[in-house]
Amino acid sequence: MKRIEADYVIETPDDPRRAAEAMAGEQSSGTFMAVPGETPELQQRSAARVECLTELGEVETPSLPGRMTSARYRRAKVTLSWPLDNIGPEITSNPIQHVRLKPPARTLRGDEIAVHIISTDWHQDRAVAHEEGDGTQMVTVWLAISDATLTNGCLEVIPGKPRMYPHCPKRQTSIADGFINEADARPLPVKAGGAVIFHPLTPHAAADNMSEIFRWSFDIRYNVTGQHTGRAHFPDFVARSRKAPDTELRDWEIWRDMWLDARARLAPEPHIPIHRWTGDSPACA
Repeated sequence: MKRIEADYVIETPDDPRRAAEAMAGEQSSGTFMAVPGETPELQQRSAARVECLTELGEVETPSLPGRMTSARYRRAKVTLSWPLDNIGPEITSNPIQHVRLKPPARTLRGDEIAVHIISTDWHQDRAVAHEEGDGTQMVTVWLAISDATLTNGCLEVIPGKPRMYPHCPKRQTSIADGFINEADARPLPVKAGGAVIFHPLTPHAAADNMSEIFRWSFDIRYNVTGQHTGRAHFPDFVARSRKAPDTELRDWEIWRDMWLDARARLAPEPHIPIHRWTGDSPACA
C-alpha cells in the first residue's frame, strides 16, 4: 500500500466537501511559513486527498462546541489519504501523549495551575523526555478537536535551526530564561479537525484560554520503530509496519490493558522522574 487512509466524522455549517478539502490541505502539504527546500512539486507529491465523502444528514446542535454557529450542521463521513512516504513505513506510537481540555481562564481558581488546563510555558518536546531519546527520530502531531484560535490559546512556535535549550523546573518544565526571543513567536491557529505537526526541538507554548468555551486538543507523538521512546517505562506499540504488518496493534482494548499493567507494575516502585532537569543547574540560577 502506497497511501495511508484515515476516516473522520465531521460536523460543519459549511459545505462538507469544502471542509474535507480544507482538512486534506491542512494535514499534509500545507505549512504556515515557507520552509527551505519546499517547492510546489514537493507540496503536490506529499498532498493528502479526499478519497470518499458520505453525507450523514443534519443536526441542530454540534457534538463539540466551536467558533462557527449555524441553525443546522451537516454531518459526513470523510476518508482522507496520504502518501506513505510522508511518514515512513516503520512507525511506533510513542507513550508521551496527552488529552488536553483547556477551560476558560476566568473559570479557574487561583490554585488551579495544572499544566494541562492553564497556559503552557515555552518548552521543547525532546527536552521533556529522558535523555536516551535524544537521538530518536520523532514527530509531534497536535490535533485540534475544537477550533484553536488566538483567543483560546492556540499553539505558538519559534522557528529556527533545531537545537536543544536548557530547561528549568518552574511552574512547568520550561526553557531557561534568556535562551529564546519570545518576540519571534508565530501563532498557529487551526480549525477543528486540523493538525499541527512539528519537530521535537521546536520551541512552543500556548497562552491561557481567554474565550468563553472549552478548548479541546490531543497531542500524540510517533517515532521510528526500534528507537528509544524517551520514557521506556511506559508502553508503546507498533502503529504501522511494512516489514512486519502482523506486529501492528489494532485493538484499543489491548492498548488500554498495557497501560493498566504498567500502572500496576510501577505503582509500588520508587518514582521515576519523567523530566531530566533540576533547579540547581547554572542555567536555572
